[in-house]
Amino acid sequence: GRLKYAKRSNPDKVIGVMGCMAQKDQDLIFQKAPHVDLIVGTGQLGEIPRLIRETRDSAEREQQKAVSLGRRDGTVAEVSGSFQSYDPLRDPEMRPSPYQAFVRIMIGCDKFCT
Repeated sequence: GRLKYAKRSNPDKVIGVMGCMAQKDQDLIFQKAPHVDLIVGTGQLGEIPRLIRETRDSAEREQQKAVSLGRRDGTVAEVSGSFQSYDPLRDPEMRPSPYQAFVRIMIGCDKFCT
């Protein structure tokens, strides 16, 4: 509710909702909160800069979303391919030393649904 007033006072503000629950309830969020500009699922975090740029550049300010396919939305290959691996710590330029790397063992939160 508060973001609606922030958007009203600054219409150029880009408001996004991100995460697994945002992806799950994307239509409900856009319906109940029309001031939200974009929704990004956990498998599409790398799309955030592009979506913000497109939202700012768009004269119409259409709502946008970048979400991965659900389990029943395609073949295993299609669903797996819809997830992007975004991990800045794996970028060699972001590592503290050339002899150190990280292996992600989990993404997301520690709630029951994960």
